[in-house]
Amino acid sequence: GRAPALARTEPFFDPSVDPLTEKAVRRGDEWLFASFEGKVHAVDVSGPELRFAEPWSLFDDAERAASWRVGGNQHLAVHAASGRLYALVHQGPPDTHKDGGREVWVYDLAQKKRVQRIELANPLEALVRQQMGAPRAGAVAWLLGALLPNPGLGMILVTQDEAPVLVAVGEGPATALVHDARTGALLGEVSEAGIAASLLFAP
Repeated sequence: GRAPALARTEPFFDPSVDPLTEKAVRRGDEWLFASFEGKVHAVDVSGPELRFAEPWSLFDDAERAASWRVGGNQHLAVHAASGRLYALVHQGPPDTHKDGGREVWVYDLAQKKRVQRIELANPLEALVRQQMGAPRAGAVAWLLGALLPNPGLGMILVTQDEAPVLVAVGEGPATALVHDARTGALLGEVSEAGIAASLLFAP
C-alpha cells in the first residue's frame, strides 16, 4: 500500500493563464489533455520520467475569435489505430468548458490539424420525436427541430474497432446518438440512455 517512489516534474501548463481539464484520453503510452482555450497537451508516460510535447491548438485565430471552445463532461475521444482525435466543441464565452457541444471536430494527430467536422443532432428533438414514433426525416422532425431548444451533448466516445462508431450522449435528456466515426453519418439513436449519465466506456 505504499508508493515505491515520488517525483515531481516542472510545471507544464499555467493554471492561472489557461487551465487544463482533467478529462484526458489515452493513446498507448500517451495521454492527451485539452485546456480551457483548446490547447492540446500530450504527456508521454512510457519512461521513468514524464515527457511533455509542445502544445498545439485545436482552434485557429478566426475560430478563437468566433468563441469556439471544448465543452462537456467527456469532451475528448481518440481512435488509436487511425490517430484521430475527436473533440466536442461549442461556441461560448470563457469558462463554458462544461457546456454541451453541438459539433465534433476531428483532428489528425500526426499533422495536428482538423480533418473533419461532424454536426450533431438535437438530443431533445430526438427524444421527443422517438416518443411520438416519428421518423428521423420529415415534417415532424423539421418542426420539432425548429421549435425545441438544443441543449447540446456532454459526452463522446469512439470505439476502437476497424469500423469505429462515435457515440455522443446528452446530459439532459440523456439521448445517445451513434455516428459513423469515419464519415460522420448518423447511424442510430437511443432516446433514453439512462437517468444520470456520467462517463462512457467501451472495451
